[in-house]
Amino acid sequence: MKKLLIGVASFLVVALTACSGEGRFLPTITGSTFDLLVVGADSVWRRPCGHAIDSVFSSPIPALPEKEPFFKVIHLKVGQFDATVKTARNIVFYEVDPSRYTKGSLNYLSNWYAKPQAVLKITAPSEDVLADLVKKKGDEIRRFFNYAEEKRALDYFCSYQNLNFSRVIQNKFGVDILIPADLKKMRDTTNFVWMSNGNLNMNQNMMVFTSPYRSSDDFSPERLVAVQDSFTKLYVPGPSEGSFMKHHPQIPFATEVLNTKNSDYCVEVRGRWHCPIDVMGGPFVSRNYLSADHRNIVSVVVFLYAPGMEKRNRLRMLEAAAGSLKVKPESPDSTVAK
Repeated sequence: MKKLLIGVASFLVVALTACSGEGRFLPTITGSTFDLLVVGADSVWRRPCGHAIDSVFSSPIPALPEKEPFFKVIHLKVGQFDATVKTARNIVFYEVDPSRYTKGSLNYLSNWYAKPQAVLKITAPSEDVLADLVKKKGDEIRRFFNYAEEKRALDYFCSYQNLNFSRVIQNKFGVDILIPADLKKMRDTTNFVWMSNGNLNMNQNMMVFTSPYRSSDDFSPERLVAVQDSFTKLYVPGPSEGSFMKHHPQIPFATEVLNTKNSDYCVEVRGRWHCPIDVMGGPFVSRNYLSADHRNIVSVVVFLYAPGMEKRNRLRMLEAAAGSLKVKPESPDSTVAK
């Protein structure tokens, strides 16, 4: 299963770099983060085939307190796709034509009409074939556009980062990471760092800590969250005496093994946090990396407290920063935890 994930992710990286419009002048993309344009026949869009495409992007993100979709989908008929919308940041084209196509196909492109743009062309000889293809490849399709948005966020953070905090993390844990410039407050302890923007309305946070790696069981979501709770109990108090941040036990985790060149192994965990005494909580996402010497797990946890506000875009930007962590390279033939 892990080899499959690695293969898919490697393919997406190639697709974003190889099939592109490089070599010609391109305007800058337009639209808001996680906006996605879908272009194709209206008759197809209104039937199960179109519903299959829409569900890939409009399904809710796991563990958010309010339902928010992975992407904001905007559908256009083919005749409506003109120069005014060609610079959209994310575009999906679909076409059903038995005279042109003998099988279903996904064609991933980058920087086609603008840059940095992500484009997918889906073609098939029938609506049934297209719907089956989209259902089968839904995670791969969504991962392609998520990767594109994450890359854009990292490009932004390269220009707007807190270099002082990045140096603290580097000196303490021996890893490189981009810390967003908005995170201006820090709590630094022996083996734990908590950074925050200090905004009471949209409170954004990032924690970095390490724990021993002994076996693959340490990468189970239950174990990762238990370690996380042990740190937050000590260092992330709630407003009331005896209150502290911990995961919400009634909200199931969403877990994924991520392929990354930044570490030999990485597990992502999505969940919800709360303070057991106080009425407060929100979403968290952790990315947990095997250290260069394979002796520790380096965890980066991002979380929000923003009651009554949409959280998707802010959380995904913090996720991108968490995904920038790089451990120093170790043995290339490592099989630890795989």
